[in-house]
Amino acid sequence: AFALVSVVATTALAAVVHVPQQFASLQSAIDAAAAGDTIVVSQGRYCGATVTKPLTLIGRGRPTIIGCDTNPTLVSALRIGLYLDGANGKSPASGTTIAGFDFDGAGISNSDTSPLAFAVFARFASDVVVTDNRVHGTIQAFTNVAGDRWLVTDNRISGLTLLDCSAGGFCGGGDAI
Repeated sequence: AFALVSVVATTALAAVVHVPQQFASLQSAIDAAAAGDTIVVSQGRYCGATVTKPLTLIGRGRPTIIGCDTNPTLVSALRIGLYLDGANGKSPASGTTIAGFDFDGAGISNSDTSPLAFAVFARFASDVVVTDNRVHGTIQAFTNVAGDRWLVTDNRISGLTLLDCSAGGFCGGGDAI
């Protein structure tokens, strides 16, 4: 007699998470997702979020990322649409794809920092793809500090703002990539 042994290999499949159908906010979807998952965001207006793992973020119908009190910030006041943070030469968000979003920073100024200042801001994030997005009115569109191998393609950037240092405010901007 012989025994038949069956070995079944299982591979975890990446999940697809939907905003706002499954999660009301982009941040709650990111927090619930596993590395490698896809988050599909439907048309609407959403606050910015911090990306903490490699994800594929896909906008359907041109969802708009706006400045909100809950957005990640730089220097406590400048709001970020999607923040891929890192330290010590690494970012847990390396490998992220961002496609199909509108980032609305219209009206940002030294006297009004409530709109988005940055569409995408990253530290030490590598292998990031940013494609088919629209950015309007931020001070910087896509900022990558100390990351490698980014692919930034087919984005439209318009109306960038320069902060003029007036009244002791912030200085700089007008940078696309």
